[in-house]
Amino acid sequence: MKSMLVMALSLAISACAYAQTPADSLTKELGEIEVKAAPVISKADRKQLFPNAEQIKGSANGVDLLRKLNVPSLIVNPVDQSIKLASSGKVDLRINGRTVSDKDIQTIDPRTVVRVEYHDSPSLRYGDAEVVIDFIVKNPTSGGSYYTNLTQGLNKGYHDFYNGLKLNYKKSEFSIDNNFQPRWDLGQWRNNTEYFTRADGSRYERVEEGMPADATNINNWTSMSYSFTDPDKQLLFVQASMYYNNTKHNDYKGILTNSDTGNRFMMNDINSSESFNPSLDIYYQRNLKKNQLLVFNVVGTVTPSNSSRKYTEFLLDDEGQNLDASTDINTRINGKSYRLVAEADYEKSWKNSRFTGGIRYTGNWSNSEYPELQQKYSTRWNNLYAFGEYWRRIGSKTDMTLGLGATHYYNRTGEVSNSTVFLRPKLSVRYRPSNASTFKLNLSSYGNTPSISQLTNVRQQIDNAQVSMGNANLKNYTTYRSQVQYELSKGAFYGYLRGTYRYHHKPIMEYKYWEGDNIISSYANHKNAHVFNYEVHAALNNWKNWVSASAHFGFNRYIMHGNDYTHTYNNTYWNCFAEISHWNWSIGAQITTNYNSLWGESLSGGESAHILVLMYQHKSLHFMLGCMNPFSDDFKVESENRNKYAGYKRTSFLQATQRLCVIGVRWNIQWGRKHNSGSKRLDNAGGSESVKASGKG
Repeated sequence: MKSMLVMALSLAISACAYAQTPADSLTKELGEIEVKAAPVISKADRKQLFPNAEQIKGSANGVDLLRKLNVPSLIVNPVDQSIKLASSGKVDLRINGRTVSDKDIQTIDPRTVVRVEYHDSPSLRYGDAEVVIDFIVKNPTSGGSYYTNLTQGLNKGYHDFYNGLKLNYKKSEFSIDNNFQPRWDLGQWRNNTEYFTRADGSRYERVEEGMPADATNINNWTSMSYSFTDPDKQLLFVQASMYYNNTKHNDYKGILTNSDTGNRFMMNDINSSESFNPSLDIYYQRNLKKNQLLVFNVVGTVTPSNSSRKYTEFLLDDEGQNLDASTDINTRINGKSYRLVAEADYEKSWKNSRFTGGIRYTGNWSNSEYPELQQKYSTRWNNLYAFGEYWRRIGSKTDMTLGLGATHYYNRTGEVSNSTVFLRPKLSVRYRPSNASTFKLNLSSYGNTPSISQLTNVRQQIDNAQVSMGNANLKNYTTYRSQVQYELSKGAFYGYLRGTYRYHHKPIMEYKYWEGDNIISSYANHKNAHVFNYEVHAALNNWKNWVSASAHFGFNRYIMHGNDYTHTYNNTYWNCFAEISHWNWSIGAQITTNYNSLWGESLSGGESAHILVLMYQHKSLHFMLGCMNPFSDDFKVESENRNKYAGYKRTSFLQATQRLCVIGVRWNIQWGRKHNSGSKRLDNAGGSESVKASGKG
C-alpha cells in the first residue's frame, strides 16, 4: 500500500544535446520533411543506427529505443531497464560522446535522437570497453522537459522510481535527476556441496541444504548538472552526483552435513554493506580551425564504505535442536577510497584520414580498517596512459586503422610495490566488396592489473576450514586479442559471423593451498589462458513497420593452464528477441540462456531468463506490464570450483526473478523546445573500488 501511495504521489507531482551531424550523415531533419536512410550504416570503427518514426513514437525513453533498434550482442531488459552484453563485457554508454550510466539513458527523449552509434571495435581512447554505445541527440536551446518512470512490483518487493527535469535557456541547460530503487524481502538460498582433499589424500564433503533467507537493498542516485554550449566553438559540462547503496541483507542459511563425522549444523551467513559515492565531473571541449578538436575531462570521487559478515555454525542434535556454536566468525571492514581521472585528447581530420591522440591519468587510493583483526591497510594504484591512432581510407573499398598506446602501471600495497610498462598496439582493416557486405580484421593487445581486493593480503576467515586473502606480490599481465568478422546489411536485415581469440600471458587467477588445518584461497600469476569465442547474429529491424526480431548464437571454448592444473570447458549460449508494434500497442518476448565462463578453476554461471512485456502508448504516456520468468519458479545460477584441494558445486536461487510481474508508467513531456548543435566527445566514469568482507557468495 505504501509503495502504491508513493506511485500516486509521484504521478500527482508530475502533473502539477548537440546534434552531431557530419557531412556523411544520411538522415537530416528539415522541418516536417524526413529524408530516410538505411537503418544501419557501417563506418570504419562504428555502425550508425537510424531510428524511424515508428520506433521513436513507440519508445518512452532511450532504453526503450535502444531495445527497438536491436543492437547486436546487446541485452536490453525492458523490466529493470538494464543494458549489458551477453558476454558480461564492459559496455561504455555515452550521450554525444560523454560517458553516462544506464540511468542517464532513461532520461533521453527519443524525439531528440538523431542516431545511435555502435562501436564494436572501439578506438584506443575508449580503454578496455568491449562495446561503445553513443546516442547522438539534438541539444535544446529553450523550454524544458520532464521524465518520470514509476515501476511497481505486483508480487515482489521490487520498485523503481525515476524522475528527471531539464531546463534550457539559450546556450545553457540545467538538469536534476533522481533514481530510487528499493528491493526488500526477496528471498534467496543456495545448495552447495564443498569437497576437501587433505595432504594425505583423504577426502570429505560438506553439503549445504539451503533455506530461504533475506535479500534487501536500497539504491539511490541523484545528479545535478549544468552545460554551456556555444555551437562550433566550445562546450562546458559540470556534473555533481551522489550514488548511495545500502545492502541491508544479503543472507544465506541452511543445514550443513559433514560427511567425515556425520555431524549436522545450522549455518547462518549474514552479510551487509553500505557505501556513498559522491563525484564531481568537469568537461571542456574546444573546437579549433581546420577540423581540429581539443577535449579535457577531470573526474574526482570519494567513496566511504563499510561492510560486515557474521558467519555461525550451530551443532544440531538428533532432534534438530541447536546445541552450541562450533563456529562464530565476525568480519568488519571500514574503508575510504579516492579516485582521480584527468584526460586530454586531440583530434585532427582530413578528407580521407584522421588522427587522434591523448593522455589519461587515473589514480586510486584506498584505506581499509579491520576492527576485529586490529589491522589497517592502504593501497595505491594508478596508471598513466598515452595513445596515438591514425585512420586512413585506402581506395574505394578499404580502410585501415593503426594505433599504439603505452601505459605505465604502478601499485603499492603496504610495503610492496609493483611498476610495469605495457605497450598497446592495434591494427584494424576493413574491406567492403559491396555496400551490403563487410569483412573486418582486428588485432590488439592490452594490459591487466590486479584489483585492490586481490592485492590486500589481510586474512579473512570464511568458515572453520577456509581462509581468504590477497597477494601483494601479484604482477600485471598482457592479453592478446584477434578477431575476424563478416557482416551483411541489406534492407531491414542485418547479420554477422564473428570469431574471437584471446591469449592471456601469466594471468591472475585463484590459487589454493593447505596451511595447517586451513585451506588458503588466494591469487597468483599462472601460466596462460586461452579463450575462443564464435558468434552468429541475425536481425530483422522494423520489418513492414510492425516486426523486429533477432537471434544471437555463440560458443565459447576455455583452456586454463595454471601452475599446477589444466582445465577446459565448452559453453553454448543464445538469446532471442521479438516484438510486434502497431496501433500504439506493442508486445515483446525475450529469451536468454546461460553465458558461462571459466577463469582459472572457477566456473561462473550466467542467467537464463525469459521476459514478456506488453506496452501501450497514449500521447506522452507509456504504460507497461512486464513479467520475468513467468513460466518458471526455478530461476537459478550454477557455479563450480575445480580445485583439487577445496572445490565446490553451487546452485543459487533468487525469488526476485521468479515469476516477477511489474506495472510501469513512463511519462516524457517537453515544452517550448527548439534545438541547436553541440556535443561532448569525452568523459570518464567516476566510480571507486572498495574492499568488502569475503564470503562464499
